Amino acid sequence: MGLDMDSGGHGDTATPNAGKTETARYIAEMTQQMSLMAKRADLEIIAYLLELARLEAEDTAQKGELT
Repeated sequence: MGLDMDSGGHGDTATPNAGKTETARYIAEMTQQMSLMAKRADLEIIAYLLELARLEAEDTAQKGELT
């Protein structure tokens, strides 16, 4: 899932024009991938912090969908 939010149409960067919900979803996806990378590299604290960020982003996206 890439967001097409920049003028170049690359789909992998967020700009101020992106909505809160869409940005939160994108952050959730990216932090999930980075957390897996960190776990594979035995970077447990970084993996944990990325998981916290993922959970917060998912919660924010879910709340945005309800409004």
